[in-house]
Amino acid sequence: MREDIKIMFSNVDTITNKMDEIKILLNRSKLVYDLVVFVETNPKHIINEYKLSEFYVPNYKLLTQNFMLKNNRGIFCYLDCNFSYAMIKLNFNFKEHLCFHLNDSNNNIILSVLIVYRSPLSDRGNDIKLFKLIKEFAILKSKIVILGDFNYPNIDWINRITTKNSKSLEQKFLNVLNDNFLEQLICWPTRFRGDQQSSILDLLIVKDGNAIKELVADSPIGKSDHCIITFLIRVMFTIKNEKTVKLNFDKANYASINSYIKKHLYIDFEDKLTSFNDSQEFVNRVYIVFQSISHVLCVCFYAYI
Repeated sequence: MREDIKIMFSNVDTITNKMDEIKILLNRSKLVYDLVVFVETNPKHIINEYKLSEFYVPNYKLLTQNFMLKNNRGIFCYLDCNFSYAMIKLNFNFKEHLCFHLNDSNNNIILSVLIVYRSPLSDRGNDIKLFKLIKEFAILKSKIVILGDFNYPNIDWINRITTKNSKSLEQKFLNVLNDNFLEQLICWPTRFRGDQQSSILDLLIVKDGNAIKELVADSPIGKSDHCIITFLIRVMFTIKNEKTVKLNFDKANYASINSYIKKHLYIDFEDKLTSFNDSQEFVNRVYIVFQSISHVLCVCFYAYI
């Protein structure tokens, strides 16, 4: 029985050049995250082709939204492979969001998660869709968490007011939170860039602020200008440790495999086959040796169910 879920999220401002650091971060023995969320994962200008398998991390499932689609910034969600999930389909077509139920080993809903990336260039129509999306999500009966980069720099989150007028999108956003009894818990700047004024762009929104503990900010990933946010959310659940590990053959070192086979598995069939009782024994022998070296030479693994 567990009593909390550990979550990390950040705006990584392009994930393609940060995967080495992310893998190190997620595989630290003392830091075990159940849910890891990144927004703005796509490059601003997508030039190269990428495979989703390039972004797998051991012991995590990977959920994505708008993966490498032009004119979209993308969302990644790494989920501990011991959890299951069910996608939530809401009726409002806000441009960039990912929404799902996090389930325990008995397929009971532990937590409902809404991840948002709102572009600073978002127009009024897209923002209205966001407000309706939050309203519909907030009425779910399960425990909920809303997080991501909302790009509303003109809101004072300590006093829950905006410097904009009463008809502004910022005020409408505050009204949505107030009308649905939602709390926004981050009250320190999350984005820093050069001489620009620091601002609170990354938000953590919940129904019950008392369920959140150990909410802290950490240094950014790579050259991102957004800090990492980590926190625990209290929730009781049971989870079984059933990690399934598979070889990532896309990352296998096939040159080394071929070289090893030529050196160690080459057999003169006419001379050596007679040393085995039958052909099946010979095949089994070759397979056992090959199986043993595949775990060495397929050097990159990913784990998921």
